[in-house]
Amino acid sequence: MQNQPENKTQETTAPQKPAPQYVTTIREGSIGASIFINVRKDGSKGHYFKLSRSYKQDGQEEHKYSDRFFPRYGEAVAKVATEAAKKCAELDKQFEG
Repeated sequence: MQNQPENKTQETTAPQKPAPQYVTTIREGSIGASIFINVRKDGSKGHYFKLSRSYKQDGQEEHKYSDRFFPRYGEAVAKVATEAAKKCAELDKQFEG
């Protein structure tokens, strides 16, 4: 029997990024902006938002969410995005030293 070299593979994993910390949601009808705290590599913090649209499929009670927006949602998206940006700027003041 021949000696076979051991197959030693070293697993490396990227450092785990902390889970986003949810703060609040701003909503206009079915359009929402969820605001989170971002922790940067240097340890500094800031707020950001993610837009989504909630909907129900025919005959189902469960809400589903999408990041797709059709032209009919333009006004609501603009309003929610503007309000979310203002709220993020306001919340960021707590991190200023």
